[in-house]
Amino acid sequence: MVSKQTRSRKRTSKPSMAKAKRMVTKQRKAKAKKNMDTYFLKTKVTATLTPTQGVTVSNYIYSVFTLDPTGTSGAYLSNAEFNLWKLQYDKFRVNSVKITVTPKANVLDQAAGANNDGTYNVTGDGLVHTCVDRDGAAPSSKALVSRYPSYRKYSVLKPFTRTYSVKYPTGVWIDCENPANFSMAKELGLTGGVTIYAESILEDNFEALNEPWATVVIEHNIVFQGKTSNSLSGVYDGENQLIGVTINKIDPGLIFAQSPLTNVAGTLSIDTRTRVTEVDGLPVVEEIPVDDLGRD
Repeated sequence: MVSKQTRSRKRTSKPSMAKAKRMVTKQRKAKAKKNMDTYFLKTKVTATLTPTQGVTVSNYIYSVFTLDPTGTSGAYLSNAEFNLWKLQYDKFRVNSVKITVTPKANVLDQAAGANNDGTYNVTGDGLVHTCVDRDGAAPSSKALVSRYPSYRKYSVLKPFTRTYSVKYPTGVWIDCENPANFSMAKELGLTGGVTIYAESILEDNFEALNEPWATVVIEHNIVFQGKTSNSLSGVYDGENQLIGVTINKIDPGLIFAQSPLTNVAGTLSIDTRTRVTEVDGLPVVEEIPVDDLGRD
């Protein structure tokens, strides 16, 4: 026989989905009232990786993918959607970066390479060397990259992905207007990221212009907070049909000066009392300095 206490415990052990949704909605409403609700954005930038002619090696691929808002290796900084949404929020966090590398097809087999070593450069190891460095770029050396605990290698013929992420302390965000001025990028690991390095990739001997080797998709997970309001204007065609909306930053010079405070109390030295007098038949409002007891 099952006791009432046991039946009650079974019924209340797991909240319903509807209740969970209500709790989430309630939390979001509470955050929105404080302008602390957030918006998630995944940015994507696609690029081609092409070997660079080397000096000590025939050619090389060396790329670093970071979260850095103060440098140039954060691909999201030039992303179209990121630049749209940063005009609508006060601050943001870039939480992670993921790269997906897809090499071009290569049909040169080992036998063909051995019989054409006078035509092709086949001295490379056929590997892409990758690692994660948490405060900067790893060196452009397969020997040094391979010493990282995070080291992984992949065939230059096969697709691969790598991800790098960080966590922020409570209350730390990056300013949307001036991300380059963020002062804790290195301390939080934003200047770190994924480094990839490969050398002596298959090419014609004495190659002057290298063929593209792979396509890379760079994805950043970004969260915005603090909805702001900028000037909106419509874009219309010749028939006066709305075809777009333009977001413009508000000119600080067009914002009114703040209204002065009167009858101030509770300060050390600037308490005042408002007094109205008459000069030449016209009322004049003055703020008279007073002490804690309200005396002139």
